Amino acid sequence: MSSAPTPALSRQPLTGVFATVPDPRHRRGVRHRLDTVLALAAVGVLAGCRTLLAIWEHARDLTPGQLRDLGLPQGRGVPSESTIRRALAGLDADDFDTRVAS
Repeated sequence: MSSAPTPALSRQPLTGVFATVPDPRHRRGVRHRLDTVLALAAVGVLAGCRTLLAIWEHARDLTPGQLRDLGLPQGRGVPSESTIRRALAGLDADDFDTRVAS
């Protein structure tokens, strides 16, 4: 891994990267944006969560301000564990890895 600094212009927020990930779910019945689900999952993993249930529990414990910062509209419930699981399971892992690594 290179220790060269990344030029500031090439950086973008992780939520911006998540917004470009194609949503594999069928449009019918989708209640939570994919970028929001991915942001909640990423924050959970960064907080040390090792299971999808733990990610959901962590998301449930976030403050309304933190949820808003991650893209969840005010007054909207946190995606369920099964929603997080289905969203992550349907991703093209290679495409997702490429986008995050960029």
